[in-house]
Amino acid sequence: MSKDPFQILADELTLIRKDMDQLQRTSLNKDEAKKLNQIVTAAVMKMAKATDDAPGEIQGALEADRDQMARSATQAATRAAESAMAGIRHDSTMSAQSSHRQPERPAGRHGAGLC
Repeated sequence: MSKDPFQILADELTLIRKDMDQLQRTSLNKDEAKKLNQIVTAAVMKMAKATDDAPGEIQGALEADRDQMARSATQAATRAAESAMAGIRHDSTMSAQSSHRQPERPAGRHGAGLC
């Protein structure tokens, strides 16, 4: 039992009508499309500005990092120098104290005065 050509055409028109209704429900009207366009345009402009500003911000961050590294290196060098100076002072003090003492004579022929 095949369908009548008129019935086939009517069925096709019904399907087309349903598809158009669905498209109308999911499509934007003119005002909605304008609003969406404004939102997308603003977002694109914001991204473009961020892209333009990025090199300067990166350069600033790199300079700040470089300055911090220089300060840290200077502080580390200062601590190392102070530690070295403290060691030198300690060695100098110990040397000065030992030169003021009378060296003990070893016990033996020369130490007992039997030469």
